Amino acid sequence: HTISLCDWSSDVCFSEEKGDNDALTLQPMDRNGPFCSKLLWMLSTMETLRSFRRRMEQPGAEDQIHIRRNDITQTCAAIADIIYRADMFYDQAEHDKKKSLRSYRPQNALRFSNPSSVQFQNIARSVKLMDALFDVASSPNAVNDAVKKRGSGAMLSLEEDEKTGKFKDKAFDQISSVVKLAWHGLVMLFQGNRACEQYFANQPGWINPGVMNQIADPVGAAVAFNKLITSNKVLLETKVDSAIIEEFIKLIKKRGPQERLMRFFSAICVCVDVNVLSNQETCLNQLLVDEGNKDQIL
Repeated sequence: HTISLCDWSSDVCFSEEKGDNDALTLQPMDRNGPFCSKLLWMLSTMETLRSFRRRMEQPGAEDQIHIRRNDITQTCAAIADIIYRADMFYDQAEHDKKKSLRSYRPQNALRFSNPSSVQFQNIARSVKLMDALFDVASSPNAVNDAVKKRGSGAMLSLEEDEKTGKFKDKAFDQISSVVKLAWHGLVMLFQGNRACEQYFANQPGWINPGVMNQIADPVGAAVAFNKLITSNKVLLETKVDSAIIEEFIKLIKKRGPQERLMRFFSAICVCVDVNVLSNQETCLNQLLVDEGNKDQIL
């Protein structure tokens, strides 16, 4: 949407009330204020993200997905901007200077891991920027779900060729940079912020099947999930259940004991040097007491 603000006006913000995310409140704000500038930038960025998701969901002739190179370039650039702007120490002038260099690549943002700005995270959560970014990260899942529903078209495979380091599926290889950046961007939007972590975990389908459908592949879902739960005891006790653990066991049986999968079990059993007894007991029963799982996994 295009929004034009007067010197003082009312703009639309999402309610912070739990379970009331569709309610709207009117907030007076200064057009030149820092909150307003962040909000306007986020709203325009969300349209770029949503446009990419729409293209992923709309197959053309012969059920082929038609993603233009420009779509990939613009979406990567938009997500890289999210990652850098989420930085606690973000400086607009320094960012503009970095982007002007010939060596600048949006993919470089995958190596960026500064602490995040709580204010930026809270605004991103409130205006649903986090939701739009998750839609991009989970877009391969949406494609595969649509293929199953139609009964025609090609499924996207996210498996990597160990010899070449590229994805086996040439179609996914073309958009893999977008998906990787999206997962990393989500980490920047929730890391170190309990409200944002809780928001992510409470969204229906985000963890399972959203994260779980990609967690065995090197696209960033596993890293995001580990960062989400590693230091949050509430999430470890409420969101990691026997069903999630069973999904990991199935993946290990199917794909082998990959480090990103095996790391999950240590992550869910201890939180900041404190044992999470419920998860320890579940792992004990499903990994050791269950002889079938024990033989195939350990």
